[in-house]
Amino acid sequence: MTSLTHNIVISFSTASARAYTAFASDFFASVAENYLLSGKALPHISLCQLSLPDAFPVPDLLTALEACGNPKISLIPSGFSYRIGTGLHNGLLWAELVFERTSSLQTLHENIVQAVSSFGLSPQNAFGPAYHPHLTFCNLRADRTRPSVSLPAGYLQPWQGKVRLSFGPSGPNGQLLDVFWQKPLLMPLRNQ
Repeated sequence: MTSLTHNIVISFSTASARAYTAFASDFFASVAENYLLSGKALPHISLCQLSLPDAFPVPDLLTALEACGNPKISLIPSGFSYRIGTGLHNGLLWAELVFERTSSLQTLHENIVQAVSSFGLSPQNAFGPAYHPHLTFCNLRADRTRPSVSLPAGYLQPWQGKVRLSFGPSGPNGQLLDVFWQKPLLMPLRNQ
């Protein structure tokens, strides 16, 4: 029996996705190893990566995701970082936009993990206190020169449009390849 890797994520409006992808291309296209945001690696914040067996009842999982409600989600970028890869990604750095672990984001993440766990599945990404919300721009070899990155004020704000809870297949580096299902998430006003 084979299994397919899928991702449950927060995905962004078309305008925000284009801004994130353009930023990744501008700063990292010349150094990216085997992952770069593009039309084939959609911008997202992973909530839960999982392997599903061939005969897994995906409609039942989607019903469970729908039951997670529609919380008002607060996404606050806290800065750019290079993160050291581990395991299969040893020797790589991940260039990423890090997001604060707001209570609403943490609650959504925990609800998703609980929904997935109810099917006897375990997340492949860190969860609970180890959860690290981020948007990956690319990966690059650790021995390469790291581009100096400056984030223009407001340039990478995800609330340039709507955000969605989305589900779809992922590639070997956790990239979101397509979206099979999605539902809107509420965002608070910017001054809240």
